[in-house]
Amino acid sequence: MCSGLIGPAQEIMKSIAEADIIHIDETSIKLAGITIWIWVFYNPVTGETLFLLRLIRGRDVVRKVLGDNWKGLIICDG
Repeated sequence: MCSGLIGPAQEIMKSIAEADIIHIDETSIKLAGITIWIWVFYNPVTGETLFLLRLIRGRDVVRKVLGDNWKGLIICDG
């Protein structure tokens, strides 16, 4: 699980990690010349959405949110 999350964000991430189906997307923005990735994880059953800002785009972000043994279905644009 991602470190540094507190309170409601931890609860939302737990809900997403326990879901059987989730939507995930990411997009980049430039902030002071640095590329930042905005990650969105959405649980369609509960309607909860988690937004994360990260310096990386790779699958490690997904693994940190869902864990290594997650077996559900991911809906994405790729």
